[in-house]
Amino acid sequence: MPMNLDEANRSFLAFQIRDEDVCIQKDESIEFATVKDTSHINGDYAFIGDTLVAFNKKDMDSYGSVFVGGKNGQIKNRWKMINLCRYIPKTNTIKCLDRSDLNSRENSMIAYYEFTQDSLFVSFTDLNGNEIDPYAMVKDEFDDYTNSYYMETNMYVVLAVHQGTVLGGFDHPEETFYGGADIEKYASTSNIVINSRDKNHISFTFNGQTFEMEFTKAFHSSSFFREYGEVSAVMRSDNGTCTLDYVFDSQMTLEICRDENRELMEFNTEYNLNGDTSNLGTDEYHMGNATEFKECIQRLVKK
Repeated sequence: MPMNLDEANRSFLAFQIRDEDVCIQKDESIEFATVKDTSHINGDYAFIGDTLVAFNKKDMDSYGSVFVGGKNGQIKNRWKMINLCRYIPKTNTIKCLDRSDLNSRENSMIAYYEFTQDSLFVSFTDLNGNEIDPYAMVKDEFDDYTNSYYMETNMYVVLAVHQGTVLGGFDHPEETFYGGADIEKYASTSNIVINSRDKNHISFTFNGQTFEMEFTKAFHSSSFFREYGEVSAVMRSDNGTCTLDYVFDSQMTLEICRDENRELMEFNTEYNLNGDTSNLGTDEYHMGNATEFKECIQRLVKK
């Protein structure tokens, strides 16, 4: 990708340009379009010994990236990105994570960045050194769905009914695939008793009422430019049964971009269409009954 490198100030500005399929809202109708997506990577860099770190001086609270393998003091080299490690600009330190904190794609590939004066070349290999396609979809290996943030969310919906809390949001089944949750700890601190649990099924009791949730279908895959997932689940209590069916996709299609599918999309991003930058559109869609599922769970609870 094109890049401007400023070695005197140790900064760079790279431009990534690719075609993106979007659905545009035009007055009373919507239309499918392919637009140019231009992403700017505006960064600063420094060296810690023979390690290259890239970050943004304007946002010192954000983590930076860590690279090794090039030549100390010279950015114009080919560098290997270390997925496990993050640079902390405020303290000028490097913190490395546990491999379980990474998603399947991060765990299965290595990224290489080659800097020149006017270009940045990014390539990817698998762990054996074979080149891989950044557009190729990779299936997520995370499968402990009852230990996900979405499971925590549904437990919280039960608690919120008893607390009288008005819920806005809390209807994002995408969180089924977000690892890093600790359902045992969450339950313990929320006075919830987990009766039994495996990766797909959980039984828990709160305030004397028992609930069961089962993930009957869960699939998630992603590339660097797309995320796709499907979630089906059932939640039960002695007050009824709720069923979830949900699909999300960050790649728009001509078949989805139709007037009758408006409710599947949120037109909240500005796109440049033939020089007009005032067009609101979206590159993703969500199909299913996530909100209805949350509302149904609320009705499962006996106050």
